[in-house]
Amino acid sequence: MIDAIRACQHHEVGLTWIPVSPLWRTLRKVCNTHVFASMKLDATQYLRRNKIQELIANVGESCHKGEAIKIGKAVFDTTINLLSNTIFSVDLADPNSSSAQEFRKVVCDNMVEAGKPNLADYFPLLKKIDPKGVRRWMTVHFNKLLNLFGNMFDERRQSRQSQDYSVSNDVLDTLFDIIEGGIEKLNKIIGTNLLLVLFVAGTDTTSSTLEWAMAEVL
Repeated sequence: MIDAIRACQHHEVGLTWIPVSPLWRTLRKVCNTHVFASMKLDATQYLRRNKIQELIANVGESCHKGEAIKIGKAVFDTTINLLSNTIFSVDLADPNSSSAQEFRKVVCDNMVEAGKPNLADYFPLLKKIDPKGVRRWMTVHFNKLLNLFGNMFDERRQSRQSQDYSVSNDVLDTLFDIIEGGIEKLNKIIGTNLLLVLFVAGTDTTSSTLEWAMAEVL
């Protein structure tokens, strides 16, 4: 395991990094049952359709204005809003604002730091001093995302305590149902780290792959 992933103790609760254990089985079960299940994907098909239509509309608007289209940016914005609607039932980024690009920068910075050559990965004795500062920078980037997801988590908890709250049936509501029902051993820290994995894995990889594919086609 690379030392960068040890930032914020992510290696202890992150689905992609923890060894096979009761926690790993729990997170895997949550994802398979409540995130990637066929029924859930079918139920959110309209979200994907709407976001693709918005993407096409934005591309059409740029063409009408004679503006160059940044494929990576357009796909990243769409993916962010698709994921945020699936998980939080809100648009996390307005394609016309700078917030999506700030979020993209944080995600990209995570990927860059994780991919940097790090002496501590080859010489374990150096992990304590973090000579390249990779773990320190990863801690900064991780905290930005974890704080964002933590705030969303707290806001939803307060909303659920309201008598006029209407259930969203999104991923976050599902996590709260599991936590409050004691179905699985989950908490806020584990939940926000799971969201971190889903967002980082689902945004940068999708936009980078499509951007590369379009470059090959053109």
